[in-house]
Amino acid sequence: MTDLLRAALPSNQYSNKRISYAQLYTLHMPDLRKLNAISPAATNILLVLIEIMNRRNAIVISVEGVERISGYSKSTVIRALSLLESSNFIQRIRADSATVIVINNAVAWKDKPAYRARMAEFDARVIAFDFEQFGEIESKKKLKKIGKLRD
Repeated sequence: MTDLLRAALPSNQYSNKRISYAQLYTLHMPDLRKLNAISPAATNILLVLIEIMNRRNAIVISVEGVERISGYSKSTVIRALSLLESSNFIQRIRADSATVIVINNAVAWKDKPAYRARMAEFDARVIAFDFEQFGEIESKKKLKKIGKLRD
């Protein structure tokens, strides 16, 4: 596991049994094996996404973020995400300049089965790296109160 991947996971990911699992349907194991035969990179990226997705199977992360977490090049990540989407392992939904990646809940999930159909909520874990910001994160001043607004 890369340091960036470990940093993207909640601090209690490995200590809290309620959120430290993901379940897979055995029905789709042959599909996962076929995916792995076609593109091991796509399989690894799918597993990384499953590992860091929230309980609604969603995550907001940039291509560069996936690149850095997975260790693959940008072109490999783009090809892998395209393959995952065309094979219905994931769905990508644009939200302005961000992309919500939703992992197909017929393949994997992290919450009770009753909640898996609630995909429209998109309360995704948002991964925002320092290299994606307009300036250093540490240099941002703390927001303590709202300034005066002009009329």
